[in-house]
Amino acid sequence: MLHLKIRKAEVALRAGRLDDAFQQVLLPTVREHYRGQQLISKLIPAFVARGQQHLAGSNAAAALADFQRAEQLGGNQPEIAQLRTAAELSVREEASRVQLQRDQLQRAKRLAAEGALTMGQAVCATFSDSNEPAAKLAADIQLAQQNLLTMLSQMREHLEVGKLELTIQQTQHLAREHSHNRHFQDFVAELLARATSYAQDKVREGKLDQVHSILQLASSLPQENLQLSELSNAIGQCQSICADAAQFDTGQLLRRLKLLRQTIGECNWLERAIKSAEALDVALDELNCGPLALLPQATLAQKQPRKKQEVLDMPRNLQRDLAHQVGAEDGKPIERANWTDAFRLHVDGSGSFLVFRRPSITLGNASHSRPVDIAFRSANKTPNIQIARIDDDYFLYADGMIEVNQRQIREKLLEDGDKVRAGERITFRFRRPCAASGTAVIELGSSTRPANCPVRHILLMDEAVLIGPTGSSHIVATGNDGLSVITFRDGQLWIYDQRDREISPRLPLGRALQPGQTVTMNSISATAVPISEVIS
Repeated sequence: MLHLKIRKAEVALRAGRLDDAFQQVLLPTVREHYRGQQLISKLIPAFVARGQQHLAGSNAAAALADFQRAEQLGGNQPEIAQLRTAAELSVREEASRVQLQRDQLQRAKRLAAEGALTMGQAVCATFSDSNEPAAKLAADIQLAQQNLLTMLSQMREHLEVGKLELTIQQTQHLAREHSHNRHFQDFVAELLARATSYAQDKVREGKLDQVHSILQLASSLPQENLQLSELSNAIGQCQSICADAAQFDTGQLLRRLKLLRQTIGECNWLERAIKSAEALDVALDELNCGPLALLPQATLAQKQPRKKQEVLDMPRNLQRDLAHQVGAEDGKPIERANWTDAFRLHVDGSGSFLVFRRPSITLGNASHSRPVDIAFRSANKTPNIQIARIDDDYFLYADGMIEVNQRQIREKLLEDGDKVRAGERITFRFRRPCAASGTAVIELGSSTRPANCPVRHILLMDEAVLIGPTGSSHIVATGNDGLSVITFRDGQLWIYDQRDREISPRLPLGRALQPGQTVTMNSISATAVPISEVIS
């Protein structure tokens, strides 16, 4: 039996099956036999030779195993110990290299997750082609990079056709995943430069509400632009200036001067003071109704309604004149039960619009004792004007002579394009952009501003308000991809894509307009804000 085992080990050694021979010579009976000792003396150099081959082939783990078996068979020989030490060092180096590759692969994944796709690609390029996880990650990063470049190319096209606000919103969405990407950072810098140029142009045109909207959007971008920051500070100063101007109550100054005249009688210096106060009131009105008043904070800084106690302290004749300005509670403005009857609609890229859903509105001088829907401040008394929709026609009625198309009249059936002048600084044009719609548009003149809501366009809404890129729309939005429709249904305002509405007119498509919430439809963003009716 012993001879059979020795014979089996010798055959394995001659066949190069060193591991099988090693298992046989480990038996004590084989090691003690003469032929077994001869076999061990041949097996030791065979393990050393094979270990050296493994070491030369960069397989340090296999080489270390062979050297350890040779040392186990031959004892602590200096040559074998030296080889084993070299193999152990190689094994440690290999383990460090593998761990480094793992760390690099994790770093590449982290960079890709943060949007730094170019840096992730550079890390993947350090791996050999045989590294499958690195090759798969490099392919995923390459695909993500191509998708990002495609999106950036589409956004540049939007930017070229003037869809600045839509492009900023898309950029904000991409910034969550690609803020560290070099291509994305270059695009953001280009976008900020375009936004700066746009804002500077709008400042020169006096459209500060559009400037404010762009600055708010651009402030959330992951980069900063020095010119845009300076412009934002300037707009903040404009808001502060207009708020300070709105705090000065020239009406109270005039009332006190007139009360003083009742006490001491007429005199030249007092009359000059009253005229100066009236001129100051007109000048402040021009300031409050100009571009500064288009800023949202400036609008909120308009004069507050007078409190009851202030009215009670005045003579009775002045109490009657001011009674309509006092709300049900001290200082609380009177608001409509349904905010959709009259609201301010802001459409990005087009501006702000005052919308009435009633068939009739009244325009007049803010100094009149009778409340009006649209109040104008003017140094001269102007007639009240009523515009009423009857069936499909609009009629104008005035309580005094006004000028329509350079003719003095008091009433008229309005036609598209009629130009109305009610005073030196109160002019507007009546428009019916879409003949198939009963909605009309009142375009205010450049020097005309409502005192209680500074806008340039007033919409008299019938069934719907059309928002589109052509002149036949009630609100022209050049960046709109199609035609959007605002209509009233089930006690709410809804905005639709006209194409969907034509396909399914009875289905509850579209999105509801909630007070103060921005809704996007067909590449435009619209916000409806209720109007507090404080007629001054």
